[in-house]
Order: sequence, then C-alpha cells, then structure tokens
Amino acid sequence: CVACPAGHFCSSTGNAPARCETGTYSLSNWAYCVSCPAGHFCPNAALVPTQCPAGTASPGGEGAGGCTVCALGTYANVSGLVTCAQCPEGHSCADVAAAPVVCANGTYSALGDYLCRDCEAGTTSGVGAGACDLCPEGHACPGRGQNAERCGEGFASPGGAVVACSACSPGTISHTDRGRCVACPAGYQCGGPVLGAVACAPGYWSLDGNTTECALCPKGHFCASPGAVPQACPSGSYSPFGAT
Repeated sequence: CVACPAGHFCSSTGNAPARCETGTYSLSNWAYCVSCPAGHFCPNAALVPTQCPAGTASPGGEGAGGCTVCALGTYANVSGLVTCAQCPEGHSCADVAAAPVVCANGTYSALGDYLCRDCEAGTTSGVGAGACDLCPEGHACPGRGQNAERCGEGFASPGGAVVACSACSPGTISHTDRGRCVACPAGYQCGGPVLGAVACAPGYWSLDGNTTECALCPKGHFCASPGAVPQACPSGSYSPFGAT
C-alpha cells in the first residue's frame, strides 16, 4: 500500500486519493482533510497552515484560502488572530497592523474611528479623549487640534463655547482664575487691561472701583494710606497737594 499523499484524503483503501477542498489541508499518510484552523490560512493544502500576519485575520474553516485585511477602524497588531478588533475610543488605527495610537490633546475619536479628529472651536480635550468638552473657565479654545489656552493678564473667559478671551474694560482687571473681570482694588489704578493693577504713587489715592487713574491728594489733606479717603489736616496745620 502507498501512503495517502499530502493535500489529499483517502477515505477508502479502494479509491484513488481525492484532493482536499479549499480551506482544508492534510499531510502525508492522513486519511482525511481537516479544516484550516482559526487565525490561519491554507494556500497549499499539502502544507502546514500559515498564521495570518498582523493586520489581517481569518475565522478558519472552509474558504480560508487567505486572510482578510482588517477594515478601517479595526486592527490586528499580532499574528494569528481570528478577527480584527475595533479601534478603541480615544485612539487612532491608521496602521491596521500596529497597536492603536492615543489621540493627542485637542483631538478625539469614537469607538471604531480610524483617525483622531480635531475638536471644534470652543471645545477641547485631554489625551485619549473619546469626545471634546466645552472650553473651561479662564481659557479660550480656538479648536483645530489646539490645546485650551489660558487667558492672559487683563483678559477673561466664563467658559463654554469660547474661541477667544475677552479684554477687561478700563478700570477693571482679570481675576486670578481669569474667569471674570473685577473692579480695580483700592490704592491702585487700572488704566489698561494688560498692565494689571498698578499701585498708587505716594501722595495719590483711589478707592475700590473702576479706577483708571489714582487721584492726587488734595491740599489741606494728607493721604497716609493710598487706599483710603484723604484725611483733613488738623486745626493749626496745612498741606499742599500730594501730601502723605
């Protein structure tokens, strides 16, 4: 008797060997062909199955003559996989044969997206985001994949769909959290939004409010504290303008 050749099956000793169907294989002296295993393909029915390379997958069985390339939004970063996995949210899978790449600040992706997308103007995101959030207080969010930008001195933003910070009006300054503008503090002048609060010089004063310039201490008064109302000179004394 002669051994049944590889790539064939010999179900009966009285019949000639029959060729294995596509998606099956057999080695020498096997009586039957067996299905190509999952994660493999069998281009030659007479050889050991070959693992699907990264970026492809195969459920095995009949019809597994080749591995299927992963569709956009899926990936297979190792060989021998049965199915391609969905690209996780917050990642991109431009290379179906590589591990997902995390989305950068200012971008996002949903489950099954193959690329990270820029956040729209007025929104932002952190690393690996599945969605964009409204711009936080004290920041501007120009969009186009840019990070949220903290408002500078003299500018403020209440948060929300904010593309640019707004300049504080004269006589006000930005709060430390940059979420709003506040009145100029007593003893200071706020002549320009980017200048911040500038302390009154000796002999000048101002009260809490929308002060753009400190006032000169009037004659007959003294201004020991630049943040208080000028005090009248006591009887029997005098002072010129700007007395401290």
